[in-house]
Amino acid sequence: TKTEEALDPMPYFKQYITDKVAPELRSLALYPVNGEGVVNGGSSPVTHSPQQTSEPFKAWGKVTPAIKAYDKMSGTSNIYGVKYLTLTVDGNPVYKRVIDRFSFDNTRGVNTIVDYAGVVRNNSWMMTSRVAAARPLGDMIEAVDNGVLDINEERDYKCLWILEDEHGNTRRVPFTITGVRHDIPEAVHKGDMLSWKGHNVYSGNGIKASFPAGTFYDDIYLKVTSEPIVGYVTDRFTVGDPTIPVSGEYTIEIDIDRDTVPDKNKYCLVRIDGKRRSAVDAKYVDGKMQGTPNRLGSFAVTTDTRPPVIKPEARANWGKRGRVSYIISDNLSGITEYRGEIDGKWAMFELDGKTGRLSFTMDPSRFNRNINHQVVLKVTDRCGNTSEHKSNFRW
Repeated sequence: TKTEEALDPMPYFKQYITDKVAPELRSLALYPVNGEGVVNGGSSPVTHSPQQTSEPFKAWGKVTPAIKAYDKMSGTSNIYGVKYLTLTVDGNPVYKRVIDRFSFDNTRGVNTIVDYAGVVRNNSWMMTSRVAAARPLGDMIEAVDNGVLDINEERDYKCLWILEDEHGNTRRVPFTITGVRHDIPEAVHKGDMLSWKGHNVYSGNGIKASFPAGTFYDDIYLKVTSEPIVGYVTDRFTVGDPTIPVSGEYTIEIDIDRDTVPDKNKYCLVRIDGKRRSAVDAKYVDGKMQGTPNRLGSFAVTTDTRPPVIKPEARANWGKRGRVSYIISDNLSGITEYRGEIDGKWAMFELDGKTGRLSFTMDPSRFNRNINHQVVLKVTDRCGNTSEHKSNFRW
């Protein structure tokens, strides 16, 4: 409670828990540093399955080892994170990570200890030894040369991952990097370089993006493009690469060239990811939409005129269970407000954000038993569209 950090409870309870299962290897990988290293003669990562661990990686220049692994426990099929992770090269520790406490304010820092592009594209959590320049998880990590290896001799580098849980169950994963001299292609960058330490602003062609200092974990290259898109009131603007993690919100302003909607509240800023659209918290100001996304990607402005959907859930059982339940949803901008009344009295409905279930348990001290009751539920989305649903039941 003093720091509001979440603590790993296992050290306090492990005497009551049986765990004889060591962490489990899923795959190994080696990543070349862009413009500074190659793996197997190329500039792309190379992955080995558990059956290929004896097969050496061939590399030259600067590279980053990575491992995909989970912890297991006796008596359950659940998977867990690996608490103690160590990497040695030729017997010398070069990386050590211990996760025993965590600040929720720093949740996004987790994206710096994995291949974030793999998370975005494939939901694959490959843990890397590279430490970001901002070091958001610095208290958990000890690393030599920021966890990057310099393969500059034509020899075998004997490497070892050590994975351990709180009960001392250990998995040792040896692998070899063979230094093979090779030309290293120059780095190819798209866009302008932004310093992670500074406040960066991009402005032009109908969009302005402002990134507070510390938005990025490393210096990055940012490119902003635009293209027409059918069904929207602006072009689609692509701001940077969505595989680059950010620490939190930044601001964008998009000019609305076709500003013909009388009710400006109906404008909605969305992030477009393939066929998926998600609303971005935004407001209309003087012919522009100003929003605060927390990821890079593609954005455009559209309108939302459809009200939320309200569906009673198992209404026939309301009287038996004394519990009123609805499923509520919205097509685009998202639900921002709801209000329920029973027999004209305000009722404190509870919303499960994961399922969209909105429910209220009848209270005998407020409502009479064995009579008919009327429920009135109003739900409003961010663009001011409102739905109302009335239901009657006997309780």
